[in-house]
Amino acid sequence: MHWEHLKLLHLLKNRELDEIYISIFFRTFAFALVTIFIPLYLLNELGYSFQEVLIFYLLFYGLMGVFAPFAGRVASRFGLKHTMLASIPLMILHYFLLFSLKYGKIHYAIPALVGCLAITLFWVSFHSDFANFSSNKKGGQQTSVWIAINSGAATIAPIIGAVMITRTGNFNFLFLLVITIGMLSMIPLFFSKDIHPKTAFEYNKIFHKRRFKETISLAGAGFRGMSTVFWPILIFLILGTYLDLGKIASLSGLFVSMFAIFSGQLTIKMRYKNIIAIGTIFNSVTWFIRSFFRTFFSLFAVTFAGLLSFTFADVAFHARAYTRARKSHHVLDYIVYGEICYSLGRIVLLLILFGLYHFMSNNFVQEIALKNTLTGAFIITGLAVLAMNFS
Repeated sequence: MHWEHLKLLHLLKNRELDEIYISIFFRTFAFALVTIFIPLYLLNELGYSFQEVLIFYLLFYGLMGVFAPFAGRVASRFGLKHTMLASIPLMILHYFLLFSLKYGKIHYAIPALVGCLAITLFWVSFHSDFANFSSNKKGGQQTSVWIAINSGAATIAPIIGAVMITRTGNFNFLFLLVITIGMLSMIPLFFSKDIHPKTAFEYNKIFHKRRFKETISLAGAGFRGMSTVFWPILIFLILGTYLDLGKIASLSGLFVSMFAIFSGQLTIKMRYKNIIAIGTIFNSVTWFIRSFFRTFFSLFAVTFAGLLSFTFADVAFHARAYTRARKSHHVLDYIVYGEICYSLGRIVLLLILFGLYHFMSNNFVQEIALKNTLTGAFIITGLAVLAMNFS
């Protein structure tokens, strides 16, 4: 065990990756304070309909595929780190605009589009930077470190956010804290040289028959990721408090960081494909059953099991993607391709939610219609997760 700790410390002796690790911690912590509560902020605090919330997320996440090639060109011209830097003020503006929605001066499409541009610029640059500075030999371990840090930050934040909402009775102070800490995540990115990768991305590469299975695999991951945005809504409908939702989000992620490191170590001994298969099968089961639990403990248990099983698969899934990006010799273009595929999966889920809710709302009262819609979508997610094994 002591030797494993020494190897982990050795992974941190990479200046470029260390800066990424520190930046991702502050960024994730800041935005995780409020992220899981945004759908409820739109539904409960602002009184938007569920269809309007779906449109908001269609603009926020679905259009990442449209912005991704643009983000690639920006990163190529101005550098990966400078593009990540530019994304953070935009993300802060996104939260400021979200806060401003309560005054009725702007349309919800504006913060959605600003947020979409911000996250696209960030993730295209982040994944490209990480793929460039991580290695084939230690890729799984290095990937596990950023996922562990990301999970650790996301674990602490929701309960703090929930307490603030509960104590103050609104989102005002929470949005201010998010903006302040979000600015801190910019600092680590100033301390190393930038790179300007070339890009020559073409949309027709996405639909090439040799990439069909890979496209389905990445879209499946995007489908699952989009479902996690709506899972807190069902928890809130069942338990009825922000504090219980925050507790579940924080407690379920308590051991995930350590498990991510374990998954990274496992990539030394097992093939990526086998790790992804084991993790996605277990994760699939959690999506099939999670909508049928009704107590705090059972909802916590299924959320925990889902997060743990997906983390097991996700380390290997990302490490494999980074390896493929490097082997393509066009890292930035591959990352852009991946983001477009993720967006396809998100769009498919959102369209399914539109269809299910339209049907359910014609046959049930609003709250039951919403619960049934989410239950149906989560069962379909159980199948979509398995698509990650296609390539």
